[in-house]
Amino acid sequence: MTPGTDAIIVGDKTLDEYLPQEIFRMVVKSPLVVTGALELYDIKINVYSGGFTGQAGAMRHGIPRALLVAGDDFRAILN
Repeated sequence: MTPGTDAIIVGDKTLDEYLPQEIFRMVVKSPLVVTGALELYDIKINVYSGGFTGQAGAMRHGIPRALLVAGDDFRAILN
């Protein structure tokens, strides 16, 4: 995760290319939306095995962890 403009790259594809259904993309972006950080960071994600549901959940789990490393400003919202 780096400061940027909201690009989410999974492997070598954009999030829209990687996840075929909007609901999965909404799951992945939900921590960024609730914290207001959607347009603050570019995120590079690597996921392995499992289906789209599991991978979207894993991404949703990892993004808040990265946000907490980026700054304590998000801690109150994510708790």
